[in-house]
Amino acid sequence: MPDFADVESAYLSGAYVVGGDEEEIIREVLDIHSQIISSKKEFEEFEDQTRWIDGDVLAVSVRYYLKDGSSMRRSYHVPATEEMLSDPDKVAGKLAKLSKLPEVYLDNLFGGDYENVLIKEGSMDFYGEDGDYEECRISEENAKKLYQAVIRDAEEGNFEQLIQNGLRYRDMEDSLDETFYNTLTIQYVLKNESNGNRKTRNREYNLWSPQGAAVITFDKSCKNVIAALIDTGVIKGEDELYTREEMNQRGEKTETMLVD
Repeated sequence: MPDFADVESAYLSGAYVVGGDEEEIIREVLDIHSQIISSKKEFEEFEDQTRWIDGDVLAVSVRYYLKDGSSMRRSYHVPATEEMLSDPDKVAGKLAKLSKLPEVYLDNLFGGDYENVLIKEGSMDFYGEDGDYEECRISEENAKKLYQAVIRDAEEGNFEQLIQNGLRYRDMEDSLDETFYNTLTIQYVLKNESNGNRKTRNREYNLWSPQGAAVITFDKSCKNVIAALIDTGVIKGEDELYTREEMNQRGEKTETMLVD
């Protein structure tokens, strides 16, 4: 791994991308990378005894962009049981803590630079009792209101459980009865501004053009998003939102009716 003095920017990529060119985040990436290296034998033994299908192993990559113009990338498998994700001294716990920072989550939604975007239109998907799909278009004016609501929910910590669930496949499956099946999408364009690290950030956030779409999964904890959906007329009330578990039940009901 490189010396701090040689690093221009550093990134950790797993379920979410964490990183940038600020001194604090570079040091955090180096600290976590160092712990991964020193725990190599322990991690390999854990992986040998664990099935990937159980979701207790995270695939993590570390990338550095160096001041001499070169880059360095390494990939690892990191133990990530539910207990480890809650332990601030474990690698998985440190990754979880960083991933739940509002600015990190929002950057992952909005092209790596959520504060410097132009919000365009949006959309919301709905499914009828028989499973028919319908898309509701959202105006630019209302999309901007929803963007601000997403920011408020992130700052209040209302996405934290969803973020943690997103780190492990098993936890995502277990949260089906709490997560809304309706998905909110907000279109955006990154502002054109002078930023020497812009191209690097865009690569790390998988954004190859200045345009993108934030696909937002939310649950009942995201009160600001729900209130904004009602305020903008996208929905009349929370009863128009349904969880993935409720959607699965609808599908099972429809299949039963077809069989009968």
